[in-house]
Amino acid sequence: MERTRWEITYQGFRRDILRSLTEMPCGSPWTDHVLGQSSNPADPELVSPQDDEAKIALLMVAVDYMLDRCEETMRHTGRTILCWLRSTKPQACYPKPFALVALQSSEKKYRQLLKRFLAFVLRAYRMSVDVRRRLTGIRFKKEQLRQMRAIWEHGAWSDVDLSQARWPGSRDGGENVGGGMEDDGEGEDEYETDEGEDNEDDEDVEGDVEEGERDDSEDDDEAEDGEQSVGHGSEDEYQQEDRFNNAGAAVDELLELVFQLSITFSTEESVDSQPSSSLLVYFSGILGFSQDARSFLPAKKYTPHLSALIYIQRLLFLEHALPLRPYPHLGISRRSRFQQHQHFDVVRQRYMITGSPSPLEEFQSLRDFGRVIARTDPPSFLLRWSDDGETVF
Repeated sequence: MERTRWEITYQGFRRDILRSLTEMPCGSPWTDHVLGQSSNPADPELVSPQDDEAKIALLMVAVDYMLDRCEETMRHTGRTILCWLRSTKPQACYPKPFALVALQSSEKKYRQLLKRFLAFVLRAYRMSVDVRRRLTGIRFKKEQLRQMRAIWEHGAWSDVDLSQARWPGSRDGGENVGGGMEDDGEGEDEYETDEGEDNEDDEDVEGDVEEGERDDSEDDDEAEDGEQSVGHGSEDEYQQEDRFNNAGAAVDELLELVFQLSITFSTEESVDSQPSSSLLVYFSGILGFSQDARSFLPAKKYTPHLSALIYIQRLLFLEHALPLRPYPHLGISRRSRFQQHQHFDVVRQRYMITGSPSPLEEFQSLRDFGRVIARTDPPSFLLRWSDDGETVF
């Protein structure tokens, strides 16, 4: 608790409302999403209106599209770059490449955290400034407000039937984005541990490791992870079945703005060197609330959330540095076929290594620390033998 300072960070704010802000849209037919009861019984309850929920649901589909692009970029990125993508050290390359998670259930859970974060900030954006600051402590920077306003008021919405929750020309609707919030009491086994990014980076962190240090050593006996998901293929052969291929220029622009907003929050600079002043880190602390929001999860149950956030952040930063396809509305060209390491290293050195002032570095540092602390957590259950040694209780 001293490391996270959560008691101080959320002191005086409505944890029930903060949790409600992070919940996934419930799905069609859309209804008002209750955020919390007003502190004054005579006042109406705080809600996110049904039209807002329909918009947010459609933006959850846009997140899937965005991450599809990120994954396609990763698949067409060379092994060396992917090894650097996993490294947290300035001058040392990680021995194994970043790999996509193999289990679809893990991919869904990882993606859902980014969706919940965007739902969190967009619902907060729609609250009045006074209520938002007083009840949640959320403060947006001017550029963040500008980008969210550009998304929320974009002309593409004029062609969308919110009652159907479907982008024009797309094959995907918003009917499958709901399902409610994930159980915050889930344990390590709810996240993938033998593929991708969950346990590999810091599995051998020693109990006496100092905060901020990382042990990137590998167990030589461990099987190679996710070989089939490591970058491959020629960029000349690149083709992707685009779920928004008939959506039109307005929707294309809106989708690019969602990527821009995700990068803006991922690169947010903290205020007064306090990580929790970054909204992505602030959101990550809410994931640590217990079921009743009166206490916090133990380290063992919280660190899987950090692994998921780290995984998504790495995908976003690779796309940010070396996009396979251009973002014409943002003025971002496709990556050069030469000097890719130099281009990527500019982003990596600024946001991804130990000591960099970014949410990703805080997640990596906190996960290292949490895994050490988790070794002192009490077990989930205790077994004992009967006196005759024949029965287990």
